[in-house]
Amino acid sequence: MSDSDVTGVCLWDVEGFRAAVSRLDAVVDRLPGVRQRFDDVVRALWSGDVWSGPSATAAAGALSRLSAVNAIGCADLDDSLRQLRLAVTEAAEAQEAALEAGGVAMSVNSGAWASVPPELDDPSGLLQAARLEAARDRARRHAADAVAAAERADEEVPDRDAITQPAPVSWRTWLDGVPGRHQVDVPLMPTAAVAADTAAWWSGMSPAQQWAAIARDPSAVGALPGVSAWARDRANRLVLARAMAIGDDASRDTATAVAQEIADRETAGEQVQLLELDVEEGLVALGLGDLDTAESIGVLVPGMDNDVASDLDGLADDANAVADAAQTAAPGLAVATVAWMSYRTPSGLKQAGRLPAEHARAGGRALDATLDGLAAARVTNTARVTVLAHSYGSVVTDRAVDEPGELAADAVVVLGSPGMDKDADEMEVDEVYEASSPRDLVSQFQYFGNATWEDDFGAERLPTDWDTGHSDYYDTDRPTVAAMGEVMAGMR
Repeated sequence: MSDSDVTGVCLWDVEGFRAAVSRLDAVVDRLPGVRQRFDDVVRALWSGDVWSGPSATAAAGALSRLSAVNAIGCADLDDSLRQLRLAVTEAAEAQEAALEAGGVAMSVNSGAWASVPPELDDPSGLLQAARLEAARDRARRHAADAVAAAERADEEVPDRDAITQPAPVSWRTWLDGVPGRHQVDVPLMPTAAVAADTAAWWSGMSPAQQWAAIARDPSAVGALPGVSAWARDRANRLVLARAMAIGDDASRDTATAVAQEIADRETAGEQVQLLELDVEEGLVALGLGDLDTAESIGVLVPGMDNDVASDLDGLADDANAVADAAQTAAPGLAVATVAWMSYRTPSGLKQAGRLPAEHARAGGRALDATLDGLAAARVTNTARVTVLAHSYGSVVTDRAVDEPGELAADAVVVLGSPGMDKDADEMEVDEVYEASSPRDLVSQFQYFGNATWEDDFGAERLPTDWDTGHSDYYDTDRPTVAAMGEVMAGMR
């Protein structure tokens, strides 16, 4: 940077730059609310209650695309803003140094900005010359840093070409004939159920490619552990809508129950993500909160005699109870939970005893895949994950540990367990807790292994009331919920 360029730094509108960055900051802060409004309108259009037909489908697709651009762009814009704030700071430092250099130069050269004459050899003149060069060097350095930060800020802005390509969403025509669906090239989808490979495939695609993948095969994308929760949610909602429109009776019943649960909770202001859905088998995993950004995630695994139509609402209420307890234990903690009904539960102890391997082993595989997927999808911002397993759900969790690799969780809590093969040291997590009440006869059976309340099991006991029944551990007026919240918050 030449001396004349240093002079130009004095003319930079630093305050205007700072004000512009502040305005952009305020806009970015409002983007999540805008996205929520987009999603609300899209859901209203999908319902067909206020507007239906090809135009409504096109409008829903356009708004869904805007919502996706919003979600994808928010993180990048945050990074860009950090660089712009740095650029403002460096620009202010550069201008201050340039003004100092101007003042020194004026005193040395009677207002001229030329270099100090070499014949200037008196001590005071040499000192002034040194001050002038130091100020100019500082101005050049800060100005260069400001420019570099501004360039990095520009690089962090989302790819404009990618986000402006069509990102179709339609369920009434099941995505047939929507522009962009076949024009965008999508890398071959992984076929092996390895969450890390799926996460690499998904994160390596542009936004347009991701939306094209959802559009082409929503059932496959929605079922892939390792895909971001926001994308699985959108894919599974398309599957849900299709099942409601053209599914058989059993599929339609499951879809209707899930859709009603989502609608009720979103009407109440809750954020819901449809993480997993199998309408044929009557299985679902419903996320409450943002699973992609939460700092703590709780996965609730239910026990016997649970089905989506009758019990999803209750399990989701339990999930909210422990999430509230976690936020009470650690105010400001970003919490999400999963009401996990992704395995077929046995109908009572008789069936469980007759076919323990069938239900528990299949459930263990599914739970292990869910946990692997949550971990793989969040490589750059990991969360604390707690498995909360009630009754036969503890047997399912036991079987999940048998699957290859380590269990992708930080803590396991077992509630009213009918016995487990393993002890706490074998559960592949750092923390194991258990709660069992003297009144809970199921926990006394030791039906499937060692009693978790015995000292030899090695778990840390959570508090219970003496009269806590087998189905009462999530009751908010009992001490166990608060303790589970502390576990989720990492406070025990």
